[in-house]
Amino acid sequence: MARTATPSKIDKASRYRCWQSHSSPAGDVKRGEVRLGSDPVVTAAPAYFVLDSVLPHEEPSVWQGIVDQDEEREQERQAILEQVARENAVTLTVELVRARDDFVAEYFRGRPALIRKGSVAVADDPVALANAHHFEPVD
Repeated sequence: MARTATPSKIDKASRYRCWQSHSSPAGDVKRGEVRLGSDPVVTAAPAYFVLDSVLPHEEPSVWQGIVDQDEEREQERQAILEQVARENAVTLTVELVRARDDFVAEYFRGRPALIRKGSVAVADDPVALANAHHFEPVD
């Protein structure tokens, strides 16, 4: 969601709303108070005010700096991750095996099972490894 930045220049005739309660040498202001730009509390701490026409969900947030910093760090982390990954490019392959005949596997998903002829498995599947003599490579 886009946030409205605090005004860089205060118009003394415009109305400004405080988006965060604060104290300044000119006085204390509560969130939501509306003051003219000529008010000493507005000129003393303009970063705490937005134009009164700004919708509440567009006001700055005390958390926005932290969120922006976190997003920046995440972008940096992603860039490093991508660079390292590109230096370690791999092509994934899978070796498949097919059962030559029906056989009983002592352990398949927690219990004995009849593995049917023609069943296909990944070559390093525990059932294929334990019963290698029942399997042949798939071309």
